[in-house]
Amino acid sequence: MRRKSCWLRDLSAVLLVLFGAVSLIAPAQLSVEVAVDDHALPLLVSVSVSGGSAPYRVSLECRSAFDEPIEVSCDGVESSSVFALPTNRRGTVVVSVSDANANSEALEVVAGKDVLQGQAFVLDGGRFKPTSSGVERPVWDQLFPQGLDEYWSSTELAFSSEGQDLVEASAAWPGTYRLRYGEETLDVFVSGSSSVAIRGMCDDYAPRGLGYTNLDEHFEHMRRVGINAIQFMTKFSMESVTDTAIHAASPFPYWDSLLECAMRQAKRHGFTVMLRFCLGLDADWPEADNLQDGLQPSDWDAWFAQYSEYVLKYAELAERAGCDIYAFSDTLQTTYVFEQRYRSLIARIRDCFTGQLTVLTGPDAPRLDEISFWDALDYIGIDGSLHTARHVDYDNAADLSTADVYEMFKADLESEILPTARTYGKPVLWGEVYYRSVLRSTYCASGLSIEDFTAMHAPGASKEFEIVKSYAEQAKGYDAMLRLVQEYQDVIAGLFALHWPLVDPIPLWCCNHGSHIIPFTPAEAVFSSWWSQSQHDDLRAAGDTDEGCSEYVDFSWEAPYRGFWAIDAFGDSSAQFQTSESGPDASPVEFLTFEYSNPNDYFLRLRYVLNSEETDYSDYQGVVLALASLGTARLQIELSFGEWTGAYSPPLSVGTTTSLIKIPFERFVVPEEDVAKECLASNRPDTCHIAGISILPLDTAGALYVYGLGVYR
Repeated sequence: MRRKSCWLRDLSAVLLVLFGAVSLIAPAQLSVEVAVDDHALPLLVSVSVSGGSAPYRVSLECRSAFDEPIEVSCDGVESSSVFALPTNRRGTVVVSVSDANANSEALEVVAGKDVLQGQAFVLDGGRFKPTSSGVERPVWDQLFPQGLDEYWSSTELAFSSEGQDLVEASAAWPGTYRLRYGEETLDVFVSGSSSVAIRGMCDDYAPRGLGYTNLDEHFEHMRRVGINAIQFMTKFSMESVTDTAIHAASPFPYWDSLLECAMRQAKRHGFTVMLRFCLGLDADWPEADNLQDGLQPSDWDAWFAQYSEYVLKYAELAERAGCDIYAFSDTLQTTYVFEQRYRSLIARIRDCFTGQLTVLTGPDAPRLDEISFWDALDYIGIDGSLHTARHVDYDNAADLSTADVYEMFKADLESEILPTARTYGKPVLWGEVYYRSVLRSTYCASGLSIEDFTAMHAPGASKEFEIVKSYAEQAKGYDAMLRLVQEYQDVIAGLFALHWPLVDPIPLWCCNHGSHIIPFTPAEAVFSSWWSQSQHDDLRAAGDTDEGCSEYVDFSWEAPYRGFWAIDAFGDSSAQFQTSESGPDASPVEFLTFEYSNPNDYFLRLRYVLNSEETDYSDYQGVVLALASLGTARLQIELSFGEWTGAYSPPLSVGTTTSLIKIPFERFVVPEEDVAKECLASNRPDTCHIAGISILPLDTAGALYVYGLGVYR
């Protein structure tokens, strides 16, 4: 158990709303439990004590499934105090209080997670508090004077008490506040609420065997941040800039059904949904973007015919899903000269899609001016971030304050984008804005110099480059951008930030530094400070329900958090497995290869062993797998309980094409005397502790490819 020194603060001037609060009366000493969900680092717990004999001793123990228990103890507490616990995970906090006299009168204790009336400004784990005089500056230095590295190794910001209000805005408690990290400072503008219509996040396009997972958890998390829109992508690719053939990037034949269901589920939760059709080269970034300015197919008629076919197919899918916005072309600059082709395509899309339309292009005037059919669309669509490279050299870019970055972004918006918007009388929709958590990402994509960024586009050029990780830089870019969107909301409809992957949240929480990931980072707290008090309005009715769609949890890759893979092989049977980030068809997807030989039919299985604390699947209907094989393969799935009491699926056949296989719990056959029979009959397998899920090959030899393993409902 870790023990940390406490931070105490008189809260007489602070407005607190205690949710989940408990009031108990007991002699001399008592304990109160406070349940907490995911939250920004750190967890602030408020404790108010009365009765007995002051001063009091207060001890807090935070219990979480993902962290060691953390204990904070303080003597000399007079009445109301706030305690900081270095964790950002859900769990239970046990608050124990005793007074100075063991035989004193009864104590009364009220404890709860610290929530503020209005907006709680949270950035990089710090918290702004509203007081009667406005905003009280953050308190990181008092919390952890030695810094945060021990608690969150990647955290880069600590607050100081300096700063002043520099601007006026209609939002609650707006202003610029100064943050400190070591000897460096960063001014960050924060606002209490936002009236921007579209406050969105992009899912990344990364084909996964089970598609979009943990959606209910993600949607609830997004709501807390104030997000009201989600962008989904469908991606196609070409072999070269002169080809006419376009092919889907996903290796999974059932991917479109997963995409449609995910959009329907987002609509059911009340989100505005945008679908974006992406086309790029079949190459690594940034070479994949060479299609933007270099597309010159050998036959434009053939290319447009196939492109239009795919665009219309996904327009129909978007309509079925109740999608609000469809961006059907993304930075295909060499195609925009074909005005009449596009006007004809727009008319055909509107015949089958009743939502709003746009195309996306870069945030600069020459690219915007290449499009002469903005009048036929609903938005001026932008793909790409504003950067400071127009205004400052590479060496000095890292020293810019947030105010500096904002002024440079503002200048570019005024000169490059707004003239087109005002000419056509159309609102601007930022279809993608991105700032990676690396140094100088506000200067150029991924913090590169302009020279390196240009050189890396060359075919065959090395795509390796060094980065300096920086949460502060990512927070700086988004803070400046969100201020810009807020102040120009009469022209800018909103934005979608890249990215919020709709996957297992565990890797997003643990492994986000140096990436574009937004959840569980200081950048998320920036979005929360701008958006979390905003109205959650929907642009269209929900449309069709998500009936027939499943919610998936994929726990096959996040070892050691959910479990681990192992092999049991007896007799002369043998097997091996390995994981890879490139599928057998060279697709950039994660998968596991299981090769086996069992000529004499001995016991052989590939098993996934679940961690004991991750086995409550009472709300789920069964097991789901994404499987393919080298040839046709026969197998069974074993569902194991307790001390590996087995229940078995009917025999399955798997082919070379990846299939999504769902097996309801009631389909598993249980030996008559096994305890698992009762578990399955009650449809509550969690009550008997699912110990693991195994694949048992029924052939003498073969190879299986596992793209996903989990549960569904």
